[in-house]
Order: sequence, then structure tokens, then C-alpha cells
Amino acid sequence: MAPIKSSLSRSATKLLGVFRDRDRSLRGLSQSSREAFVINGGTKTTYTDSGTLYTVHSFLSSDTLQIVGAPATFTCDILVVGGGGAGGSGVHNAYEAGGGGAGGMRVFPNHPVGDGTFAVTVGDGGTADDDYANVMGNFSNIAFPSPLRAEGGGAGGQHDINGSGWGGSGGGCIRNGTAGGENRVAGPGWQGNPPVPASVPVQGNSGGAGLNNSASSAGGGGGGAGGGGSSYKGNNDGGDGGAGLQNDYRTGVNQFYAAGGGGCGFSQTTGPVGGSNIGGDGGDGTAGATNTGSGGGGVGGGIGGNGGPGIVVIRYQTT
Repeated sequence: MAPIKSSLSRSATKLLGVFRDRDRSLRGLSQSSREAFVINGGTKTTYTDSGTLYTVHSFLSSDTLQIVGAPATFTCDILVVGGGGAGGSGVHNAYEAGGGGAGGMRVFPNHPVGDGTFAVTVGDGGTADDDYANVMGNFSNIAFPSPLRAEGGGAGGQHDINGSGWGGSGGGCIRNGTAGGENRVAGPGWQGNPPVPASVPVQGNSGGAGLNNSASSAGGGGGGAGGGGSSYKGNNDGGDGGAGLQNDYRTGVNQFYAAGGGGCGFSQTTGPVGGSNIGGDGGDGTAGATNTGSGGGGVGGGIGGNGGPGIVVIRYQTT
């Protein structure tokens, strides 16, 4: 005669089966390790995409990432964007300026992540300044044992200086400068750039060329992650900013990051546009959009637009 299972035994077996199903809900974590698994840092949100629940940590400013109880197989999708460069300022007898270059944009899908406490740096955008102080974008970084770093964008050309390179996209050139700020290369006349680590790859595109002749002059647009800045468009008409690139890690919906700022022609107040509607417009010198790492717009006869701060986004599946 077969042994008789009690109702209590059957209930316990059924309950255990439920726990086993739940064990699979966080990329193979066991029940005990799932309860101990913790990630802290940034702004925590969730969303569902195609039936998958994602947890997201968005870092809009520098903070600390803490991970406890991660299994050996745990991975995250990570976006790192550096700060955008400031648009050029046309004050000292220069009424045309280049657009700011976008910060570097790097994407790391399914990146292995382990336990630890890691500094997260979110790069500020460059501050438009007629005397060249703090005009470059600043790098963003997650200080893992092998850091994930995105460089800042170059500043737009101003005065007699071409757009500058900084590791992200280059700033647009002033006047008759050739394509400005090729990645990692300082624009002609710009001094004092700190070296970019050799392990950091190229992360953007160059700024556009400027125009200077007896009848007109104009600055080029700043480079973006999705394309180079446009050269001047015509007499006294600056170039548009380079396009950004899209990513959906933060909300599940694609949005643009890392676009270039528009340049500025002689006495031009409107016209050149920032890339992808997030780079700063040229002429009126709007700032790059906040936490997109976009360049600011160039201004003739005034101070340019600030670069937009960067962002760091970390997401992982929770079901």
C-alpha cells in the first residue's frame, strides 16, 4: 500500500514549488540570496517593458553605488554620458562663435557587476566664459575595478581659437577654422588639455568648420554622439549641432543624449539649432539640455550657452 500524504505535506510541497518559481525571478538568484540582494544609489525607479520588470538607478549628480549580495552571474545594462562643452562666447571683437561639443556617450549592455561600494561621478557641463575658465565638459565615471568612463565635450570656438577637443565630441570652430576638436585632439591654439587615459576609446565626432571672408563670418556647430557638427551654412549663418544618439535604459522609451550645440554667424541672434532638440541653439546661446551631456549654443557679442550635465543610468531585470 502506498504511503498516504497528509494535506499538510501537500501544502508544504506546493508552497515550496512557489518559492522555487520565485527563485528564478532575478536572473537565477536563490531565495536566500535574493532576500539579501541590495543595490543603493541614485534615484530608483521601475518600469515594465514587454512583460519584463526593470529596476533603474539614475544618477543625475555624483553619488555612491552600493551592491550587496550579487550572484556571480549578475549583469546590468549601463549608460554613461559625460558633460557637454559650453558654446563659444563672442565678446572681444568677435561676433561669431562655435557650438559646444557633446560629452562622450558609452553603452554597456549585460555588463557583469559584483559586490562593492563604487564612486559614481556625473560630469558637469562646461560653463560658458569669455576667459576660457571651465568651458570644457567634465567626464562621468563608475569606479568599478575596470572603470566605465565617458569623457566631457569640447568647448565651442571663441575669439581667435578653434573649437577644442576633450575626449568626447569636439566643439565647432570659429571663423575660418577647419573641422574643430577632432576627438582627443586639442583645437589649434588651445593649450593645457589633460591627457585622456589610453584605455578610453573615441566617443564622439568633430565640430564643424567656420567661415571668414571679407563679407561674412560664422562658427561651426559642435559635434554630437550621432554625427559631426555642421560647418557654416552660409554668409553670417552658423552651423547646426551634430545629432545625438538614443537610448531607452532610463524609462523604457528611447530618448536622445549627447548632441552638439549650434554655432553662430556674425551678429546672428537666431537660426543655427542644437542637435536632436537637446543641444543648445546658436545665436541666442541656449544651454544643452540637463542630464543629456549636450553642448551649449554659441553667441555673437555675448556669453554662450552652458553645456548640459551628463548622466549615469544602471538598470537590471527583476522579473
